[in-house]
Amino acid sequence: MQVRRSRTAPAPRKSALAAADPPLTLAELDAALSGIGGFEPRPLIAVGVSGGPDSLALAMLAHRWAQARGGEAWALIVDHGLRPESAVEADTVGNWLVALGIPHAVLVWRDEKPVTGIQEAARAARYRMIA
Repeated sequence: MQVRRSRTAPAPRKSALAAADPPLTLAELDAALSGIGGFEPRPLIAVGVSGGPDSLALAMLAHRWAQARGGEAWALIVDHGLRPESAVEADTVGNWLVALGIPHAVLVWRDEKPVTGIQEAARAARYRMIA
């Protein structure tokens, strides 16, 4: 199957968070990650990015957090291949990340897709590929 690339990028998806939820600051992320502990002095971390505003914001914060410590944050985009436009969408998210200076990788789910339970199978595949 051939994928045609559109000339205009789709807009980021709307946030799942309620409008009243306060944004996470870099200091709050630092406190949360410090509570987890176990990071090397120059951390290399990965963040799953769907293309929605929440995951893009988290990728930006993680990138700043890691850079401040001489490390690096990578964004991982999963293309489940469930829709014809999924590869173009993954590419679009990748282009947004490039514009932000955040390294990324697109992980493609190439396994045969089940007829039933697709959401559960896609989630399991996503976790497996990211791990």
